[in-house]
Amino acid sequence: MKFPNQSAKPYTRTEAANWVGTMGCYGIFRSRDNFCAYIGMGDIGTRLLAHLPPLPDNECIPTHAPDVFYVAIPGTNTEAERDALETALIAEFNPHCNTQKKRKTG
Repeated sequence: MKFPNQSAKPYTRTEAANWVGTMGCYGIFRSRDNFCAYIGMGDIGTRLLAHLPPLPDNECIPTHAPDVFYVAIPGTNTEAERDALETALIAEFNPHCNTQKKRKTG
């Protein structure tokens, strides 16, 4: 499972705010080496803003200097579809800052 074909969006407060109110999944990456810091789901903009400094809700994310994000909005966009998509994206990208229970550890 990959993110739909799209240009990377700059991971800034301004760009994240454009996504407030949009439900779906997102991935936060460092573009220079395509390092995946985090995969999440929910209100995309609200969640992206919550991960930004100065008070990130997941302190691991900013330590990896992510600078872009991608979005994926599943079919009918139900919570069950978003959960399944998030699980598939985590399996694909093995994001460093997701909890160990969802990440591949071996």
